Amino acid sequence: MSTNQPDWLQRFDATLLRRMKSTGWRDPLMLHVTDSRGGAWIRSLAREGTTAAPALPDTTPFRIASVTKVHVAAALMRMAETRGLQIESPLSAWLTAPTLHLLTGGGYDPQSITIAQLMRHSSGLRDHCSCDAFLDRLLREPAHRWSRLEQVQLAMALGAPLCAPGETFHYSDTGYILLGEILEQASGLSLAAALRSLLSFERLGLHRTWLDAVEPAVPGLPACAPQFFRDIDASAFDASFDLFGGGGLVSTLADLDRFFRALFDGRVFERADTLKRLLDAQRTPCGFDDFSHNGLMFHRSLAGLDCWGHTGFWGVLAACIPARGLVLGATFNRSRQEGTYGPDELLDDFAVSLSSP
Repeated sequence: MSTNQPDWLQRFDATLLRRMKSTGWRDPLMLHVTDSRGGAWIRSLAREGTTAAPALPDTTPFRIASVTKVHVAAALMRMAETRGLQIESPLSAWLTAPTLHLLTGGGYDPQSITIAQLMRHSSGLRDHCSCDAFLDRLLREPAHRWSRLEQVQLAMALGAPLCAPGETFHYSDTGYILLGEILEQASGLSLAAALRSLLSFERLGLHRTWLDAVEPAVPGLPACAPQFFRDIDASAFDASFDLFGGGGLVSTLADLDRFFRALFDGRVFERADTLKRLLDAQRTPCGFDDFSHNGLMFHRSLAGLDCWGHTGFWGVLAACIPARGLVLGATFNRSRQEGTYGPDELLDDFAVSLSSP
């Protein structure tokens, strides 16, 4: 944007500079904001004496973690549009026999759980990422090559379903790795090819987005930003620990902006009413901070503004405020355990800056 910045942007900038002095701040913050007129504000923020942020935050690739879930859900909705996939159909119609065997052995009824319930995190499925065995092995054997079935098995070992299908919200990465399998089964393609084809990466200009370790890294880009769990550089973690639909994509802030703007501009779905139906449909309450989920992404009302988006484990945020035509992308590249100021607080500050007089 020009040096003649709008008032809200000046307020947001000042807020972030104050936040940097707090004990909960995480360095560095890579930030990318665009408006509907093509303006862009790109920043790297880090305190003096700490690890510097990348010099080109809009083109530095990084693992986007759970923001991948929006891509997976959007691809499934594209399957519903173009190939008649019924998202209210049961899992038993789409999952492979080994996966179904694990689910039934774990006390789940694949005939009673629908694709839509997985998308909304209301299936009752437990989350393998919350399993101590998963984290312990990840830290002990960072180069271990995980399989989808191995991670589903960890979720089954956690116990009985958390609720009846459709009853309440329980966030589950395991649910989205099942959706990754369903996407493969329904499309007849690998997960990487299905995302690339159904979401029209080439047409949307997502030239710096790929499925980690499955597709080749885009040549000519800076090295992937290091991401930290506690004091550990997680670059050494084999990509398979978060690869099957709950996460897995590598992207840049500029590409995240392109995807989310295309989504809200009506250029991802084939039919104009698909996104509207998703946004207008009754959402599943998440039970914290007025968040809800519509099967595609999270919604929260902040400072009188509707905010839609998703966060990722490494302090990643991609969000849209349609009323103002703004898309915000950010990443701290550090897990939540590295500080108390993260994506949710960043989005809150952003919305307050927009609504302040």
